[in-house]
Amino acid sequence: MKKTIVYLISLLLIASCTGNKKAESFSEKQNEEAQQANKDVIDDKVGTVELIYFHGKQRCLTCMAIEKFSTETVAKEFQEQVDSGKLIYKIIDIDKEEALADKYEVASSSLILITHTSQGEKVSNLTQFAFSCARKESEKFCKDLTEIIKGELSLFDTASGTAPENAVETAENATPGIAVKTVENATPIAK
Repeated sequence: MKKTIVYLISLLLIASCTGNKKAESFSEKQNEEAQQANKDVIDDKVGTVELIYFHGKQRCLTCMAIEKFSTETVAKEFQEQVDSGKLIYKIIDIDKEEALADKYEVASSSLILITHTSQGEKVSNLTQFAFSCARKESEKFCKDLTEIIKGELSLFDTASGTAPENAVETAENATPGIAVKTVENATPIAK
């Protein structure tokens, strides 16, 4: 009886080890396919600016003001760029898009601006700026947001539609009150 149990356990271990190799090779293949799909998506976004308002289920008055005035600003000032695909505006529920929220390290209401260049992504966290004035100084918020977006879109006003090599902003020359993060491990994008 003991021999039978030991034999069955040995078979189970051998079978599980063999199965893991198949799972590993399958996983590697899936990873390669996912990387290629990610590269294709990134390639499609080169030359674009993305404004994303992330929110949770419960929102305060300021959170709702950020969404309202961001939406109004984009509709009023940038409809042509939205229609042409140069500006992408999204309102994202963090609970429904957890992977995207994790990618940009968002855990609560946030306003994120992403500039997609041939060198990768430049991520600007506009949350502090948005919370400082969206509700009580909405005109200032709309004016400043317009200028920030225009500045990013102007990077692509070259004949090629791609940003110049020095277009990725660093923290040293960033707009005050706006956290800028250049994604260093971004997938390189072919020109």
